Amino acid sequence: MSYFQAPYSPYDATDKSGYRTVLNQRWPIILTSVIDNIHCTNPVPTQNVNDSLTVDADNLDGDAKERAAEGKRLLELVNKLKREIRWDGPLVQLPDDDEPGVKDYNYELRKLAEEEKGTWFTAPWLFAEYRLLRAWFAQTKQWRDHDPFLVSKEESFKGNADAVFELASMMHNLEARKDELDGDPGKIGIFVGDGFHAERKEFLLRDDSDAVWSHLTTMTDGRVDFILDNYLVFADFLVTYTPYVSKVVFHPKAIPWFVSDVTPPDFKRIFSSILSPSFHPPPSQIAPITNSPSDLNHMVTRWQTHLSTGAFSLSVSPDTTLGVSNPKTDFWTAPHPYWDMKLRAADLFEELSGSGLVIFKVNLFFEWLTGDVRWPVSTPFETAIGPLSGAFPILSLRTIKVDVVVGIDQAKADALDASGEKWRVIGKYALVSFCPRAA
Repeated sequence: MSYFQAPYSPYDATDKSGYRTVLNQRWPIILTSVIDNIHCTNPVPTQNVNDSLTVDADNLDGDAKERAAEGKRLLELVNKLKREIRWDGPLVQLPDDDEPGVKDYNYELRKLAEEEKGTWFTAPWLFAEYRLLRAWFAQTKQWRDHDPFLVSKEESFKGNADAVFELASMMHNLEARKDELDGDPGKIGIFVGDGFHAERKEFLLRDDSDAVWSHLTTMTDGRVDFILDNYLVFADFLVTYTPYVSKVVFHPKAIPWFVSDVTPPDFKRIFSSILSPSFHPPPSQIAPITNSPSDLNHMVTRWQTHLSTGAFSLSVSPDTTLGVSNPKTDFWTAPHPYWDMKLRAADLFEELSGSGLVIFKVNLFFEWLTGDVRWPVSTPFETAIGPLSGAFPILSLRTIKVDVVVGIDQAKADALDASGEKWRVIGKYALVSFCPRAA
């Protein structure tokens, strides 16, 4: 069995911009948020006494006392991890936590150590964000189902409430004119507002939107798959306002990752979260609320109808608990680039091969699609995704926040480099990249 080998090396801490953004900012912020989350959800507060954590659990009984003790141990482990990252400590082997991927990860960790790349400053970025945190939570009894990123996800979601309300109003306007649209992108642009896209056009370094739409128009009652993201508004648009798509499948991760991704509990929770009064932003003296709760409620009710009819579905049961092994989810948290899918996750590959369009929306998934290697920026997207190219239609929607960039004109990248702007990491620019199914 021969796996695809990219002709370039992966990004790691030898890249100075990545060192600053990942080691000095991204990871410390994430780990601090995990520490804060454990502190806030522990049954009793913990205190630092002589550089060690103490827990006053004398008045607790049963499960609460066990949770407090386990919380104390988790805090010790995460604090230690922050120190080890700062001082270039080794990437330790995963403990056997009865969840998928342990053997694969430990095999890769041994290989990195043999190559003298087994520390936080030397390991490839893509691998270094491995599932050590989850292993610690999975080994507990009282914290096994705890998502340490949940509060951050909910706060981020509420922070975008105005945008969700705006999208709900846009969808309401489309619904009022549905009979006039006929799935015509030109007519849809008129009602949505072509300016909404035009004003962002200059920041799209690659825009395959026209090719994507041309592809969609060849479908009739087709299926679209969203990988690791609950992009419900776009899914609703495709199912409700075009004749091209009748089914959307969302693919979650089975565990909370080093960064937040959609898990089955997240997907199950989102509908009630949006309809909760707490989701509505408070009135502002500067910008009085013009959001329409009725438009929002109508949109979410339609999503729930899509779920009940099967137009929307999750690749696994929404009741799936964290960490449960399933061939439809295990690969998404394995230590392998997505181009290995056919050889390492044949059932998942076969399932996606039946899709009319597979959409990867988040920045991290672009790294996994391209192996996060040092591809020249002019490398065709189709080349950078290796054996996945042509396997099934792929759409990548990505805000650029890390170094790997492909599929753009070299002269454009050179001009951005010459400007002195940290364009690869500031989240200002984006890519809409499409690779069709091979003929």
